Amino acid sequence: MIVLSPTLEDLSAAQAAFSRFMPVDAEMFGTMSEFAQTVVVPKGTLWVEQGRPSTHVAVIVEGLFRAVYSSDGDDTTYGFYYAPGFVTEYAGFVRQTEARLSIEALEDSRIVQWSYPAIQHLYSLGPKGERLGRLIAEEVFVGFMDRTMELLLYAPEERYARMVERGSSLLQRVPLYMIADYLGITPESLSRIRARMLRKTS
Repeated sequence: MIVLSPTLEDLSAAQAAFSRFMPVDAEMFGTMSEFAQTVVVPKGTLWVEQGRPSTHVAVIVEGLFRAVYSSDGDDTTYGFYYAPGFVTEYAGFVRQTEARLSIEALEDSRIVQWSYPAIQHLYSLGPKGERLGRLIAEEVFVGFMDRTMELLLYAPEERYARMVERGSSLLQRVPLYMIADYLGITPESLSRIRARMLRKTS
């Protein structure tokens, strides 16, 4: 990985991501810029490694990541992150403990990241900083709940159909075996689901 000073384009992308939650005024944007780092993450690189400290939260400027849990040589894909979203191993980050998941770049990626102390400083700016932090935490939590409820409420074919209905670019960017893993099925089962859906539309 290569750590750089953020470009104006990087900071503009980060500001746009934060502005999805609330307006970012000049003071807050100045603080964000002061503590920001741009990181170039090559494809296949672990930005966060399971079992090691989770130290940063980031906005994805370009690229694609997956969260993956490894145990006894087996990997389980938990989720995917792509621009203009946020990426972090949030439980480890907020608790300042070891990450329970790895976060791997699936494409050559570029992010703008902030350390835990930088985020705490943002909170110290007052109600606006605290509110922004709370809204981001809520976004992460809602994503976790959506993922959990999909696994509980929908059959694999329904989960795949929901991905198709959302027009997810993941279907073109992620290997099918990872999509299958994310859906909780084998690649062979996913192939059969895709074949059935194709027959229904032909």
